[in-house]
Amino acid sequence: MKKVDQYEIYLAQLKNQDYSYDYSLDAAFFELYDDSPIKQGVFDVHLDLIKSETMLQLDFHIQGQVELVCDRSLEPFLEQIQDHKKQIFKFADREEEVSDELSFIPWGTDTLNLAHLMYEYIILALPYKRLHPDYREEGDEEEEENQNATVWVYSSDEETEDEPSSRVDEDPVDPRWNALKKLNK
Repeated sequence: MKKVDQYEIYLAQLKNQDYSYDYSLDAAFFELYDDSPIKQGVFDVHLDLIKSETMLQLDFHIQGQVELVCDRSLEPFLEQIQDHKKQIFKFADREEEVSDELSFIPWGTDTLNLAHLMYEYIILALPYKRLHPDYREEGDEEEEENQNATVWVYSSDEETEDEPSSRVDEDPVDPRWNALKKLNK
């Protein structure tokens, strides 16, 4: 990875108070990472940082757009991304990542580089299924059709005439199912 000094915060110079930082990320930022799935993108990151004696609280507001390739048509398209992430760094005797939102950093840490955090947050905000906007309406219709599909519920032969059938639809049962029911007995 190349040098990312412009994304460093000098903790030794900070007093215990609130700070705000703004970063503009473009294709040059994503080129810093060799295997980045993002080749073209423009993002604005607003960071609210609260420093106290024992910890740093970071609140990232990420907004921008990225060029993606459609999984269905292989056409490039622009996807709007908006995300909000929080990160807490507690000062301790060791360096350790406790969870996605909590990390320990050693006392006396001079600088904190945020480039990798911002990169990870943007990558995680990308949609899992990358569909061109022209295909999204069609995909939504397919999901609705699947939700409206007929549900079949099969019950045992022990139903009596007094009990209502547990089948949702009243079509006759396929005779192959009756043959399978005999195997159970």
